[in-house]
This record gives sequence, C-alpha cells and structure tokens, in this order.
Amino acid sequence: MLKKLGEAFFEYKSLWKQAGVVLILAAILLILPVGSKTYSGVEAIIRPFILAAVSIVFALVTTLTLINALQKAKEEQ
Repeated sequence: MLKKLGEAFFEYKSLWKQAGVVLILAAILLILPVGSKTYSGVEAIIRPFILAAVSIVFALVTTLTLINALQKAKEEQ
C-alpha cells in the first residue's frame, strides 16, 4: 500500500507542487502585514479565509492522491 501511495504521489507531483506554491503564498500573506492602520481590520477578517483555503487545497490534494493509490491497489489484486 505504501508503494502505491508513493506512486500516486509521483503521479500528482505537479499538483503537489502547486499546493506547495499555495502554501508559500499563504504564508507570505499571513506573515506580512498590509502596512496601513486602516487595513488592519481587513487583515483580521481575511486571515481565517486564507487558512481555510490552504486547508481545503491540501485536503483535496491528499484525497485525490489517496483515492488514486487505493484504486491502483485494487487493480493489482
């Protein structure tokens, strides 16, 4: 099963790279302040949405990878 998971990971390598880019951009948005006191309220509102978006992206990518690995394991049995 772990071998199939590894193969599925390599099949979705570009998707995982895109998810990594999303994570890096989200980290930059969360670390860097907007720079103006008038936007501090907006930043506090947007922050949970950024975290939710990152969580959704990684949940979908992980689910796709696991589904692909399970299908390949069933096909070989």
